[in-house]
Amino acid sequence: MAIHKALKDLNLLDRFLFAEAMEDPEMPLEDGAVRIFLNTRGKDRTGVPEELMELLHYIEHTTEEVSNSCKSGKIRELQSRIARIKSSEEIGVKYMQEWEEKIIETRRAREEGLAEGRAEGREYHLFTQVRRKIARGCSAAEIAEMLEEDPAHVQKMYDFLVTKMDGTEEESWAAWSGLQG
Repeated sequence: MAIHKALKDLNLLDRFLFAEAMEDPEMPLEDGAVRIFLNTRGKDRTGVPEELMELLHYIEHTTEEVSNSCKSGKIRELQSRIARIKSSEEIGVKYMQEWEEKIIETRRAREEGLAEGRAEGREYHLFTQVRRKIARGCSAAEIAEMLEEDPAHVQKMYDFLVTKMDGTEEESWAAWSGLQG
């Protein structure tokens, strides 16, 4: 019979089924999979096979020196495969390409975000100017001419704002930007 423990009560090297560690045991996982969690920094070695202990230590310290000190041939084979992958020019090039692509994508996303922010900032600035001009009694055509902006866009903003002049600028902007986005 399995002992049910809360996640916070698990010993560092406890082996357990995920369903047994759930905070709410009334919600079992029913996908047929068995999940086993192993912690690499445990202190209680009771009932843990030596090969598993070596593997957990190797996972923490993945070096050739550690793998050579292991009795398990499987761990030495794992280290050998890792070394081949690391020394493979093809894998190295692929990794670098993925890394470069990630950097390029990050830069593109940043630039896109900055452009969107600038556009929203320009729109907000125009919005506040149109609102102030309406408060001074200017018509949409006068505002478009004064601000040297597209008359159709100013007219649309004007028509929206004349019905919102009783509210705050922030409330009006939130409503306007909600309609635009």
